[in-house]
Amino acid sequence: MKILELTTFSAGGCGVWRRVQQEAQLLAGRGHSVQVFSTNRVKGESGTALLEEKDGKVQIQRFPAWKLGGESFMYWNCLSEICALKPDVIIAHSYRHRHTHIALHAQKKLGCRVFLVTHAPFGREASRGMFGNCAVSLYDSWIGPGKLKRFDGICTITHWEESYLEKLGVPKEKMTYLPNGIDTAFFSKTKTGSGKDAILFLGRIAPIKQLETVLGALASLPVSKRIPCTIVGPGEPEYTAQLRALIIKHTLSDTVTLTDTSYTAPEARTWLDSHRYFILPSKSEGMPQALVEAMARGRVVIASDNPGSAELIQHEQNGLLYPNGDSLALASLLSDLPFSPSACEQLGTRAYRSARAFVWDTIIDRLEKTLKHSLK
Repeated sequence: MKILELTTFSAGGCGVWRRVQQEAQLLAGRGHSVQVFSTNRVKGESGTALLEEKDGKVQIQRFPAWKLGGESFMYWNCLSEICALKPDVIIAHSYRHRHTHIALHAQKKLGCRVFLVTHAPFGREASRGMFGNCAVSLYDSWIGPGKLKRFDGICTITHWEESYLEKLGVPKEKMTYLPNGIDTAFFSKTKTGSGKDAILFLGRIAPIKQLETVLGALASLPVSKRIPCTIVGPGEPEYTAQLRALIIKHTLSDTVTLTDTSYTAPEARTWLDSHRYFILPSKSEGMPQALVEAMARGRVVIASDNPGSAELIQHEQNGLLYPNGDSLALASLLSDLPFSPSACEQLGTRAYRSARAFVWDTIIDRLEKTLKHSLK
């Protein structure tokens, strides 16, 4: 098959791009011709990426883009290039984005099959402004239902978003559950409950991650009860500066280490293995890959109770949940740390077993079967 992946970003610290990149590489590894079209913007940064780049067997082509609002809402056009490529299948990522409409235009011109991977953009009102929420409401009322009907299939990355899609008129039989996958390397040579008694956040340092909740929780604890915390990831400059100011304000410099840097998958495994606890305090999540990777390494995972994290964690069974945005509730939970080695091992083992459901090979099998079936 000749497959085209369409996504907003193909550079920078972007969760959607991580999904697209791994999916494209695995499909190419199975003998398919795979290309990626995206904007030339870099997620979380002000710069631009190369217009053309080779990533293993996958060719990436990027297009100039103009921001229309927020970080990801952009105008860019690649219709003529799609028509020249003549793909058998287009996989368009992220509901409500303009490039998904371009995919449908290409479908009409070429007769190719077009699938939408939604990436769970629902229930995020708290992270948008009034204008953003009005735009989303108008889109879902007047544009979305008609567009969704035209896709050959809708691929969900979570189960919790299915009810939202049903309200938009998507029948269940048109949906295929294809969550973000985890590289098998994350499941190798791991020892549950290992690492030092410290908390790790690993991911994009951005307002949606709500890291100020962690700092507030640590600040409310007596110094003797504070457990070391490491924050690692590519940071949005303004938000990173705010966090550094909070660390100084709450005299947390001896407790919290913030490292603004990108990292590779092997480096992520090293960071995870050196910390016993992993935290994800996000306002909202679709299907949090960083959380599943931490579970695959047998960490004791702690997360805010949002739909994406709550779908993965059963409180006190394979991890810990606390009320979203509640720094005092988080402080109460953290005051019980460190757990005994046996308790850490039990939680880590259950987390590891839960994460096994997200091995990439299984997910790619289902995706490939779905795509091939559509071409019959």
